[in-house]
Amino acid sequence: MTFFSDFRPGKRVGTTVSFSLKILKWGLLGLFLSACSSIYTVKVFLKNSFFVADSARICRSYERELAAYRIQNGQRVADIGFGYGHVLGALALCHDSMTLYGVEVNKYSVLYGDSLMRRFAALKSKPQAVRWQLIRGKKKRCLLPDSSFDRIIIRETYHHFKRPGALMPDIIKKLAPDGLLCIQEEDPEKTYFSKNCKAYIMQRDELIQELISYGLCLVSDDTLTTPFSSLPNWVDSLGMLRRRVYLFGREGTCGHPSP
Repeated sequence: MTFFSDFRPGKRVGTTVSFSLKILKWGLLGLFLSACSSIYTVKVFLKNSFFVADSARICRSYERELAAYRIQNGQRVADIGFGYGHVLGALALCHDSMTLYGVEVNKYSVLYGDSLMRRFAALKSKPQAVRWQLIRGKKKRCLLPDSSFDRIIIRETYHHFKRPGALMPDIIKKLAPDGLLCIQEEDPEKTYFSKNCKAYIMQRDELIQELISYGLCLVSDDTLTTPFSSLPNWVDSLGMLRRRVYLFGREGTCGHPSP
């Protein structure tokens, strides 16, 4: 019973209150630092996006690429692995009406991409008739509605898929019956391992055969040049790289045999 003889309720309560105040103080400090970090991250994100308040320049730089995707007003378009959202921004800015979805596994792209999209939308002279939604996807699922999209863009992202055999069937299910899957990848003469991307960049014929194995058929493919890395198309001062745009439809919808 000696253990309980030193019990002093008043002192114990005082110690508890003091401890609680310390927790509150450190909690508030943590919230403040978190807020500062978020503001800084937004500024870095927007700076790295290379945004320019020049709608004519943006649309001109993406004109050929968007034409290769055969995108038209009023369509429902998804961009999987949208990064900084340059293509989504160009789509929102250069079309009168469109429904856009962006999917990314990078949480910062989803958290701060909306700020960039609003910048693009603010450049429009016509009333805003473009809607967008940014979603954080998963490695095996893109979390988009099924049978809904006229175009699904996978731009410089396919080679980053860790489990394409699991993800691609899910992506294909999201296409409307006459929808097209638009894949843009580097166009090397032979397959090679990229140290920067830590992934294999596939040669044209190998890539086509792999995509056909998922139940797709080739509609068309075309070459174009775009800037290095994740730079937007309007930043062309650092050099350009040859890439290829592939359009695929569901098997049986292409009208001719795949090569």
